[in-house]
Amino acid sequence: MTDWNEVRALHGAALARVVASYAPPGPDREELAQEVAIALVRALERFRGEASVKTFVLRVAHNVGLRHALRRRQLPEPSDGEVADAAPGVLAHLVAHADRERLHAAVRALPLAQRQVLTLALEELDHPTIAEVLGISENAVATRLFRAKARLAALLEHP
Repeated sequence: MTDWNEVRALHGAALARVVASYAPPGPDREELAQEVAIALVRALERFRGEASVKTFVLRVAHNVGLRHALRRRQLPEPSDGEVADAAPGVLAHLVAHADRERLHAAVRALPLAQRQVLTLALEELDHPTIAEVLGISENAVATRLFRAKARLAALLEHP
């Protein structure tokens, strides 16, 4: 499946959530969504099936989102050290108890490196797949996700 319409039908919601993690509601988000769509249409022509379509689509979307964030000087924090991914149920609990836009706003408040990993985890990707999408190690995924969950919990506890 390398047709844009099929990709949009199957992964449109995930793409919208990725875009929402990089841009607040309004013209900036709409512009980013268009940039992602254009990048995907171009990238799908080169898709060779070396990864799943979902992984490929999310990698393209995150790369466009990263460029978008860098243009706005939202540089990623470096990853240091290893931390085990504790309490995986915490993420599901946070998502279930936060309204959608409040959750998107809290995710956008995270440092870019944490935001990327958390957004992919919310799409139910496992650590190896997240590492593949972002081009980082699985240890870096675990560290960033642990920190993102803790920071997200704090942001959502105090509106």
